[in-house]
Amino acid sequence: MRKYILLTFFLAYMSSVFAQADGMSFTNGNWGEILAIAQKENKIIFLDAYTSWCGPCKLMAREVFPRKEVGDFYNANFINVQIDMEKGEGLELARKYNVAAYPTLLYIAASGTLLHRAVGFLQAEQLIEMGENALNPEKRFSAMDERFRNGDRDPRFLKDYLYASYQAMHGNHGEVADVYMETQDKWDTPENLEIIFLFADKAHGKLFDYLLENKALFEKTFNKEVMLRKIQGLILTDAFKDKTKTEDESIEEVARLYRKAFPDVAPKLTANFKMNYYQQLGNLKKFADTAVEFYDAYSSDDYLELNNVAWTFYEAIDDKEMLKKALGWARKSVKLKGQYFNMDTVAALYHKLGKKGKAKKAALRAIARGKEDQEDVSGTELLLKEIMR
Repeated sequence: MRKYILLTFFLAYMSSVFAQADGMSFTNGNWGEILAIAQKENKIIFLDAYTSWCGPCKLMAREVFPRKEVGDFYNANFINVQIDMEKGEGLELARKYNVAAYPTLLYIAASGTLLHRAVGFLQAEQLIEMGENALNPEKRFSAMDERFRNGDRDPRFLKDYLYASYQAMHGNHGEVADVYMETQDKWDTPENLEIIFLFADKAHGKLFDYLLENKALFEKTFNKEVMLRKIQGLILTDAFKDKTKTEDESIEEVARLYRKAFPDVAPKLTANFKMNYYQQLGNLKKFADTAVEFYDAYSSDDYLELNNVAWTFYEAIDDKEMLKKALGWARKSVKLKGQYFNMDTVAALYHKLGKKGKAKKAALRAIARGKEDQEDVSGTELLLKEIMR
């Protein structure tokens, strides 16, 4: 039995040695076996935490891991493992190491302690640099995190830790940015403007106030549209995360922030927020009312937006007058840019309104367009059968 166990252990270790001759070699085995191999070899485990549906994961597997320079470095320094986080042991490992985005690249000691991590696609040179940091006790994320929690406030360290925290999706980069900026005498240097813009993560506090008070400076640096998206994103994130406020209080707080940040377009932004807010809450009556109010007051030339709202009405609203409004938005979407999906929306709305002849014509047009664009038109074909009953 002992010989059999040793043979199984050896095969688990050797099973992938020749998987990628020039690139990274991956070791197979259960997690206990992987930890044992790492302890025996006195190496850190590099874990590629992936899922079968993750595009960037596949891209790294196809274009980065097979690179010779990556293989030379990682095969010499790490026990390399790939585990699907949605299957088998991956489910528990995802919970243990707080894996919530893919790919997550984990560097784990033989004891099972997490030493270093990064999230997202990395080029070959970035992956090698990440590995070098994992090998360096002073540059590991776990060590940097401990230094921060122990009160290290050296500006150079704080800046390095800030970027490492962000890349690791640790969740505290906003706090670190606040602490780092407290060490800075001049906030308007190009480097500090970038830090404030990238790492401000809430619609309150000193970083957010500085963004608003110096909006023209940031617009000059990053452009006006990018600034609009940044500030609006912070406002909306806070509004949807804060569970302590009533619906009316949340709307009033967003309106106040919009008046402060974008006084010239605040009414439009607030009206748009109300519509999306009620949809997120699942309050379909208020969503429908606020959507009609918004599109009656403000025109839109976004064909995707118009189609999405119209389709939501088709799925969730039964009021005939409301559905007529939705049909108008769907028809405008098609007029702006006719596609299979928005032509299908028009057909579906005509059908729900009981306009059999117009529904049939719209469905046939959608099917023809879908086939022309090599789309799957089976849904509209089923709709057409229903229309013809």
